Amino acid sequence: MAEKGGVQSVERIFQLIEHLAAHPTGVSLQRLAEETGLAKSTVHRLLASLVGLGYVVQDEENGHYRLTLKCLSCPAALWTAWTSWAWRRRT
Repeated sequence: MAEKGGVQSVERIFQLIEHLAAHPTGVSLQRLAEETGLAKSTVHRLLASLVGLGYVVQDEENGHYRLTLKCLSCPAALWTAWTSWAWRRRT
């Protein structure tokens, strides 16, 4: 998984985000651990960070985790930066 010189926790966070995106209605901690191959305790710790930052919420009824709309702020910012850069190159 990790490339040489990579930061393992960052790679794991993005791995979780990708798996969460595949389950738009939510997914259990156990299933995320199984799908990613990470220890349940590791998944829980990383999810706690994502919840604290507002990128993930945990359903109070069933305990499942899902991404929030805050995740859309990243691609929106990227699009703004890219189009700004592309336009500056044209002039």
